[in-house]
Amino acid sequence: MTPIVQWIVSAAAIITAGATTGTFAAALAVWQLAKQHERTLHGTERNDEWNGLVEMVATHREALEAEGAL
Repeated sequence: MTPIVQWIVSAAAIITAGATTGTFAAALAVWQLAKQHERTLHGTERNDEWNGLVEMVATHREALEAEGAL
């Protein structure tokens, strides 16, 4: 192979590796955000005190309806 071809192949490999790494990082960030969203809405198994916003809103709604506030 000529030196110019070797340089082009090396550059293409570096660009491909960079794009793959960037794509993985973006996918990981989306996955982490989705897990955080899920824990916020529906609670987490590691914290028995936090049942999530969905449960909290339902509980508060029932309490307000029982008091006649809704």
